[in-house]
Parts: sequence; C-alpha cells; structure tokens
Amino acid sequence: MNDKLTTKIILQILELVEDHNFSFMGLEIHQEYRELLPRDILFLGLYWLEMHDFISRRKNIPKGAKRYFLNEKGHDLLQFLKNQSNQDAPIENCLSTSL
Repeated sequence: MNDKLTTKIILQILELVEDHNFSFMGLEIHQEYRELLPRDILFLGLYWLEMHDFISRRKNIPKGAKRYFLNEKGHDLLQFLKNQSNQDAPIENCLSTSL
C-alpha cells in the first residue's frame, strides 16, 4: 500500500489529466504544476492511475507531447472522488470500499 497517494492527490492528478492543455512538457515550463504537487508524487500518481487502467497514454501523438487521457473508468473515478468527504485518506482505502 502506498500511503503517499491520498484521495486528494489522485483527484488533483485526474483533474490535470482531464485538462487538455496539460502534458509532461508543461511540468518543465509552467510553474503552477510544480507548485500544485511535487514532481515525484505527480509521477507516482500518474503511474498508479495508468497501472490501474484509469488513464492511458495515447499512441501516435507528436514526439515530446507525452499526454495522458482519461478513459471511462477514469472519468468515473474523477466523479466519485469529487464527492468524497475524506480527501486525506489513502486512495487504496477509498477504492477498496467503493469502486
């Protein structure tokens, strides 16, 4: 279990992925991404979401874009997390009881 990934962090990452302007390149360029989440936590969350099939990388995109996209399962998780009251709970606790 990874206690670093809270419901709040996963929600923030899902909202970033939902933003069509967000890409990995933006991490280097835009200060607001660096202020939102530490880079290591952002990557940990992105990989966790990809591993659990909530997001995916789209193939055949311009080199360097490195974009993630929400799939149907990811949209469902985003809506579910927006309605959660305990934003500081580890994400695994939230998912094991509800989704």
